[in-house]
Amino acid sequence: KCEKVYCPPRLYCEDCFCEIPDKEWREVPSKGKIRLHTTVMIDTHGHKLKEPKVIALVDIKDTDSSMLGIIKTKKLDKDLCGHKVKAVLRSKKKREGTLKDILYFE
Repeated sequence: KCEKVYCPPRLYCEDCFCEIPDKEWREVPSKGKIRLHTTVMIDTHGHKLKEPKVIALVDIKDTDSSMLGIIKTKKLDKDLCGHKVKAVLRSKKKREGTLKDILYFE
């Protein structure tokens, strides 16, 4: 068994295909490191955004996973690769238990 840690959790390992039972799921840190990023100036419909957004692939700490997220920053011309970030979540009352609970990283 490979003991990989996925975020979000998976039913099976994508490398060795072993089942990952619910009892082996665990809480992971809300911190990570930016692997790569880009600045977005238009939305998915081709309309110009009021303000550019930085979208990044974040390697989640203590896991074997990465996820896409919005990076809240004013440093649009700076290389953010390798920068440590932390997820900002919805308030506890509004959380749904999905990835949508992550508002952005800062």
